[in-house]
This record gives sequence, structure tokens and C-alpha cells, in this order.
Amino acid sequence: MEEPTMSSDEGDRISQLPDEILINILCRFPLTNAAASTVLSKRWQHLFPSLPSFRTGMSSADVLLADSDRYIASMRRIFRSRRTSGNPIKIVDIWADADKKKFDLIFHSLCSNGIEELTVSAAHDSSDYQIPFCIFSCQTLTKMASWGFVLQVPRKFTGLGRLRRLEIGNTSINDAALKRILSICPQIEELILDHCRGIKNLVISSHNSLARLRIHSYYKCPAIRITESPRLTSVALLRGNEYDYEYVSEDDDLDEEELQGGKIWHLARFLGRLSQVTSLTLSFQSDHNDFFEDFVRTEPVPESLPNGKCLLDMKELYLKLPLLDERFTSILMCLLKALQICSISQLECFTEG
Repeated sequence: MEEPTMSSDEGDRISQLPDEILINILCRFPLTNAAASTVLSKRWQHLFPSLPSFRTGMSSADVLLADSDRYIASMRRIFRSRRTSGNPIKIVDIWADADKKKFDLIFHSLCSNGIEELTVSAAHDSSDYQIPFCIFSCQTLTKMASWGFVLQVPRKFTGLGRLRRLEIGNTSINDAALKRILSICPQIEELILDHCRGIKNLVISSHNSLARLRIHSYYKCPAIRITESPRLTSVALLRGNEYDYEYVSEDDDLDEEELQGGKIWHLARFLGRLSQVTSLTLSFQSDHNDFFEDFVRTEPVPESLPNGKCLLDMKELYLKLPLLDERFTSILMCLLKALQICSISQLECFTEG
């Protein structure tokens, strides 16, 4: 008895999906993977030339290091063909190196053709390579991520009116440059600082759009001052490979003493300002206890959070604390006291030590 077989049309279920869904799937792949995956569907190969994204993937870093001329030539050829076909690329995720002149031409071309999302990563230690100034005049950018470069702001920079998300990782940028970007890019909703060099004092003031802030550092976190940011509801501070503490909050001003950071009182005061928090995560690694390096053990630990009205809307709480350390035990007790009048729907607590 013969087994039933499916026709090619019946087996190609992917082709039955709408174009919007297929394009969305292909956009998530690096370029080489997206091209290879067209064998999965007879329609994918026809959609491939109109994809709005260009992602090179990790393997392209090796190609760049081995033959940068071929790498750049292939990119320029693709960008040129897409531009002439009337389907310019809007989302770009590429590797770059320290050959400034060659890559400046690439960036100038992208900016002049209305790029909307740009992620650029260093293929090696490119500490001398600066992000070209043309990017700071690209008014179509909505998302930008820079990994491994020097980020300097040109004097004539007047802002990126559509920029919503800024991610800076393993990048050299100073306090003044970051403050200037925030002050003249009022539409930024999400700011991510990942292992940035040069930031010592982060000041966020009168920013009415910023909703999410994430700071990750292998070293000591910068001093942070947040004032008049009414939409700021999600803030995360991370140390090493784990969270030091993460919280969802609306924060107000910190005085100069608190800006020094590192003391358990700093954390207690900060938690005391969380008047509208609904989800809170505290996660400290025992091998990163140097976060409280300025703490003097003879100093009394707090018994309660300063603001009795904080955490009233708390719904979710996640804790991972080394409770053998009295500093973290005191924070746990402060939280439990504050949560006595809350309606917690989810509570998870893990301890170390």
C-alpha cells in the first residue's frame, strides 16, 4: 500500500503566509542566512530583494578582518543596487574597522538614503575610530547602537529629531557628550549604556520622553542624578554578568551625598523614592559585593525605607541576595515592611551564602 504524499504546494505552508509576515521573518536573519533560507519557500526568493534590513552577522567580522576591501565592496554594491531599484535599506547592522575613510563613505551613503535603524560594531579593538559626524545629521534615524568605538559629538550638532532608542556599548564617551545628546534629542525613549568608558556622572534632567534606562558595567557604576523625568518607569543597573539591582520606578532628585553611591543607605533612599513601582528586581552576586565598597560596617543599617508611601503599587518582586551579608539582609527587611500593605501577585526569593 502506497503512503500518501503531499504535493509541493501542500508542503510549502510557509508560502501561504502574508508577505508582511515573511518579510518580518527574513529581516531577523543575517544576510547570508536569509539568502540561504530562501530554499524553504518558493516565495522567499522573490521577497529577498525588497527586504528593508541588512544584517551581516558574526561570520562577517572574520571576512572583514581577512579582506576589508572585499567586505566593503560587497556592501556598497548591495546598497547601490537597492537604491537604484527603489527599495533602499532602512535597517543596517554591520561590522566596521578602523579604516575610517572607507567606512565613512558607507555611512554617508546610508544617511543620504534615509536609514532608520543603525547598529555598528567593531570587528576588533578600534578605540581610535570615531563614529562619523554625518550620522549626527541623519534626521531619519529612530534607533542607533554603537559598539566598540569612540563617540564624539560635533559642535554643530542640533539633535536627531526622530531618535527613539540609543544604545552605546564598549564605547568611549564622556559625560559632556552624553549630556548634550540627551539635551538636544528630546524624543529618546530608551537609553542603554553597556560597559562605556569615560562616564563618571550621568545626569538626566527634564527629559520628558525617556521611559527606560539601562546601565551595565564591569566596573564601578557612574554616579546618577535623575530629575524631572515623568515618563521614566524602567531603570536597570547591572554589575559584572548579573544584575546588581533593577527596578521599575519614577525617580526624583538625588543629593550630592547620594551621588557618591556605594552605601547601603544610597540603595535604601533610592527604593524609598519608588512611588509608582509595580515590578522590582534586586539581584546581587556575592562576588560583586564591592558595589558597597564605601560602606563602613560600623555604620548602622537602615530599618525602613525613608518614604512610607513607596512601593504601594508593587505587584511583582524578585530577589536574589547574599543574606549572610547584613547589608542585604537590612534591605530585605525594609522591603518586607514596605510590602505589608501591598497586594503582591508574584514573589520569588533566592539566597546565596
